[in-house]
Amino acid sequence: MYASYALYASSLPVTVGSSGKASHGVATLVPGAALQAANANATGLAADLARTRMALDERGEKLGKLEDR
Repeated sequence: MYASYALYASSLPVTVGSSGKASHGVATLVPGAALQAANANATGLAADLARTRMALDERGEKLGKLEDR
């Protein structure tokens, strides 16, 4: 399984030290953030599908009652 990472840029200004490299506080690496976002999207989609399924079941029941009349 592949590791997922997200890179968030800091709002701090970029400073360059005497060595010519940027300071270490420029960005923060958050392991698993992309995976968490994907899981949240999947959870939202599953909830939408469940609501749609319940609505279709209710409609089917109502149509069944109309047929019986």
